[in-house]
Amino acid sequence: MSELGCEVTFGLGRDWKNTSQSDAIGCQARRYFALSPKTTKNFPLNLTNSTTLHTTMAIPTFAGAAPGSKKRKRVAVDEPTRRPKSVPKDVPTVTKAVIVRPAPKSKKAAAPPSDDDDDDDDSESGSDDGDSLAIRQAEMLQLEEDIIAATTASARTKCLNTLLDQMKDESEDVAIMTAVGLCRTFCRLMSRGQLVRHKDHTPEQLRMVKETKEAYISYLKGLGHLLESGEGTSLKLAMRLLKEESVHMKPSEEYYFPNLSFGVVIKHLLLSDSPDLVTVFATEYIYEYSDLRFEFLKAIPTISRDIPGPNTTYSENLFSILYNLKDFPTAAEELADSDLYISPPSKKKHPLFQIMAHQRYFQETWLALLSRPLPSKQRDILTILPKRIIPHLPNPRLLMDYLTDTYNSGGVTALLALQGLFNLMMSHNLDYPNFFPKLYALLDRDLMHVKYRSRFFRLLESFLNSSHLPAILVASFIKRMARLCLSAPPSAIVAIIPFVYNLMRLHPTCTFMLHRVLGKEIYGEKMRQSGFEDPFNETEEDPMKTGALESCLWELETLQSHYHPNVATLAKILSEQFTKQQYNTEDFLDHSYTSMLEAEMTKRINKDPVVEYIVPKKIFSTEEKQDSDGSLSTENMLLEFWDFECFWAVPCSLASRPLRNTQDPTDSTKQQTLDYTIYIDFKTGLETDTRDKMTASTPLSESVYIKDHKATGRGAFSSVLIPGGTEILNIPDPLICIPDNAHLDSCCHYCMAEATDDTSAPVNQAYKPSVQLSYCLGCKVVKYCSKACQTSDWKRKGHSYECTIYKAQYPRILPTTARAILRMAKLFLTETIPANKVGGIGALKSHITEFEKAGGERWENANLTAKATAEFSKASKKASFEAEFMRDLYCKLLVNSIATTTQSFDPIGTSIDYQAAMFNHSCDPNAIVLFDGRQLFLRSLREIPKDTEITISYIDTFTPRSERIRELSTRYFFNCSCSFCSTDPQPLESWLCKKCSKSAPLTSNVCPSCDDAVPEERLTEAAALAMSISTERQKSGGDKSIATMLKSLRSLYATGLLPSSHHPIPQLHQDLATAYIDAGDWSAALRHLIILYVRVFPMIYATTYHPLRVVRTFTLAMVLIQVAVGAPEGFGDVDYTKLLYGLLVEVCGNVDKSHGEESGFAKMAKRKMQEVMVDIGIDSNREADKWMGKGLRGVPGLEEEVTKISKIADGFVAELSEGSA
Repeated sequence: MSELGCEVTFGLGRDWKNTSQSDAIGCQARRYFALSPKTTKNFPLNLTNSTTLHTTMAIPTFAGAAPGSKKRKRVAVDEPTRRPKSVPKDVPTVTKAVIVRPAPKSKKAAAPPSDDDDDDDDSESGSDDGDSLAIRQAEMLQLEEDIIAATTASARTKCLNTLLDQMKDESEDVAIMTAVGLCRTFCRLMSRGQLVRHKDHTPEQLRMVKETKEAYISYLKGLGHLLESGEGTSLKLAMRLLKEESVHMKPSEEYYFPNLSFGVVIKHLLLSDSPDLVTVFATEYIYEYSDLRFEFLKAIPTISRDIPGPNTTYSENLFSILYNLKDFPTAAEELADSDLYISPPSKKKHPLFQIMAHQRYFQETWLALLSRPLPSKQRDILTILPKRIIPHLPNPRLLMDYLTDTYNSGGVTALLALQGLFNLMMSHNLDYPNFFPKLYALLDRDLMHVKYRSRFFRLLESFLNSSHLPAILVASFIKRMARLCLSAPPSAIVAIIPFVYNLMRLHPTCTFMLHRVLGKEIYGEKMRQSGFEDPFNETEEDPMKTGALESCLWELETLQSHYHPNVATLAKILSEQFTKQQYNTEDFLDHSYTSMLEAEMTKRINKDPVVEYIVPKKIFSTEEKQDSDGSLSTENMLLEFWDFECFWAVPCSLASRPLRNTQDPTDSTKQQTLDYTIYIDFKTGLETDTRDKMTASTPLSESVYIKDHKATGRGAFSSVLIPGGTEILNIPDPLICIPDNAHLDSCCHYCMAEATDDTSAPVNQAYKPSVQLSYCLGCKVVKYCSKACQTSDWKRKGHSYECTIYKAQYPRILPTTARAILRMAKLFLTETIPANKVGGIGALKSHITEFEKAGGERWENANLTAKATAEFSKASKKASFEAEFMRDLYCKLLVNSIATTTQSFDPIGTSIDYQAAMFNHSCDPNAIVLFDGRQLFLRSLREIPKDTEITISYIDTFTPRSERIRELSTRYFFNCSCSFCSTDPQPLESWLCKKCSKSAPLTSNVCPSCDDAVPEERLTEAAALAMSISTERQKSGGDKSIATMLKSLRSLYATGLLPSSHHPIPQLHQDLATAYIDAGDWSAALRHLIILYVRVFPMIYATTYHPLRVVRTFTLAMVLIQVAVGAPEGFGDVDYTKLLYGLLVEVCGNVDKSHGEESGFAKMAKRKMQEVMVDIGIDSNREADKWMGKGLRGVPGLEEEVTKISKIADGFVAELSEGSA
């Protein structure tokens, strides 16, 4: 979630103005701008060569705790109050833990917690926590001394078991404190040799050693469970024990590595839900120490066999470690010079120093990973396979089955598998008889547009580089590429033409295809009657049977007339003498529209082209009246219409401009605050302050005008009848539009184009343009997709001002809030928007008086942020600003910002524009804001009658009414009186009557439909549970762990009263679907999406063309494509083909109204529809056109499938209610 954008990813009711809490902005400002930052580290324990177990800040630090773990108290650590006797110098000693909080006021003696204390008030229990922990710590210290001093097995075992039980305590403070104490204890026991059997031991001593080792194993398992919960302290403890065990528990004087203990650590760590902890383990241990890497690779095959089933967490954690393992040794000399975690073996021939042993375990580990399902990481694996995996495998032939299977799957996956497969064929004698037909099949239109295109052509050049290949085969590839050039982008064509030239030089037989003369006596009459028929069969899959060698390359001659001059010039090389031996294809492979455009823009022009310098006014027809010079007559009505003045009213409140005192005509200098209207001429950009020219309403666009309303103040109204699904407003260049901090590395800072991510969800991949981003060399903070974007942002949007500030703060990145305010400040004073042109920033309302009057944390955050940004602005030599001015901008930002989103409503930044700010809020809006890059659109959600106010939603409208009222009143300072808020009972705050299956208002425990009643207590408990879960999710920023969300969803359904549309059930279903998609569990995601489609969408979306409904329906279709590969359990006999076809018919029938016909999302959805129609055998759009826009239930033949998925939804809800799902 962006700092200023609302959390819109798969949200269900966000339309949206900026819906983020000001609390979040304030907390962010406090984190960044405080003079003494309170940052904490994930793993603060320092056990290395220390005489005291201590932490640098807090023990334990819980920033790295796994999702769902309880919040722990901050604990500070002092030096030990005493040092136990006979402790080795290198063994950690006891520390004293103190709870950091105000001293308890109660003088009541502390006692260990008991069940009898449940009735105590909160203040007493809070005061007793610290005393209880201190008492437990004192008891633990005593138990440690008793363990060391014990002379009998029973005495020691009893004390150890007490501490082990205490380690399982629900209080995580106690658990960690006990874990640290036990680590210290076992280190001391190891150093005394009391965990190793000796010949002179008595039976009692042998028993003591045995039971102590059993306790030690139990302790290691306990540390493993802490590792699974994401506790970083346990990792430090486990690794310290590993080192101590290697020194003091050797069975002999030879080299000893504690494989059993290390295996426990690895297994539990790879099952951890904390990727940060896995990263720390890899970077600080596995990548640093050769022996740990060796033993890690050695242990993985065994551990993988012990973890049955497709455990996604285990597989992804293991992949993360192996994927980033980049410096694998290639020679024994590297092993000899590498760092070791424990003492090295004395024998130089030990497997630890043998490169073959390392490679063998490396191979076994990768094979263990590849044997597990990991679809989301398939492309990443194939990308690194040729250079980072195969060279280190002693027997690469074991990858044959994996590579052939992925190659046979087709698409981009097959393309990525090519290089690895070819490597095995050339170097390891892999026999793949259908290689060239498969390779030939990969040459299609889609290949011309994928980002791996240049990689494919490099490989293709290697495959066809042999002069021993049949000319028929080579001719088929040449002809296929030539045919693709007819519809390929210029960047692909300029790569293909030199490639074809090189193939012609290598295979002279194919040159007959360039100029084939046909005999007139054979073909003359036929060609005159019916034209020439190309003998090349482009539908033939076998390249040996296409007939390409009998054809000619007329396609390449056609390219000589290509619209792009570079392509046309390059194509002419095939019409000239082949004097060049060959072209270096590397010079042509990496071209793109961007590089070709930059080449044109920077090309030196020797002679300026001749252009017409008189722009005629005649633009329509020759029948219009003309003057003698050919221009239109000034009396022409069209000219008068063309030159009309368009004024637009911007109500403002300015306090700093000298205005004439209307009470005293003689006073012309007194400053006062006056509300008035500024008229802006959009042709000249000049501002006019002529209040005598003010009218009751002023135009914003052809269909919208602005006027004042008694109830809501200034607002936007429709000047005509606006049909549903119509574009109301188009703002191509908002005043402010910047990526949030989370997307600085993935979005262009000017046009907001996103760099394509192969791991993104299917709904996002298809319509994103593939762009390459480059850092600004000045600040190294923002990125751009092209030189043109960088220039525009530098000159027009103020990055020339920001760059110096960002550079001064680097490597710190200013929060989105601060970056937006600095840009607002610069634009307010810059020449781009001069004072005499601005409705702009100055016209935006700030409600600063209301903020100041309300006071509290928001006002404190405003002052803090203003002070910090004013201080930052001093780093610029161009302009600096006062804190008071920055505070006003902060308030304007809070009130007027809009979350910038993708067309699938994923938040990527924040925007401000004074035109968009004219639209008021309604919890039942009739319009919605969408973005296409930085371009802002406003589209109608339903029919809007003439002279009706056009409204959007500032917040999530599907939260409870009380939450909406609180947010609107505390942030936007008004009480919503829309029809949705005035309706009582609330449409979505209802309970489900089991008798009649209809919804009833929460305000009554009696169903109005059937008079059936439920106990008021149950109704109250259900409503309170929903509110509690919603509030908790809001505080935690929306916990996205699957286990936590499923637990919340089951508890809500278990009430038996709440329908699927009751908040927060829809959002939980959507978040779970997203989490399962990310994990590659398509069947689980499908269940939740079907529930939303069947039970939720009809309730919360009034029309089928609502943009959110269209996007989510398309997501359901994309997931259905993944699931349809195999029939998952629990989905009965659903006909996936029919269902998929119906869903795409519904999407394509509504997408023009939801997103616009020219939007990227619309084009992508229609393209996918065409692909599905081809797959299922529908040859035209006529069949689909009949049912466009009718929805799934309106397509004949699909009623049965609708009934089936409705039953699936009901069954899954029943499973959730019973807790079995």
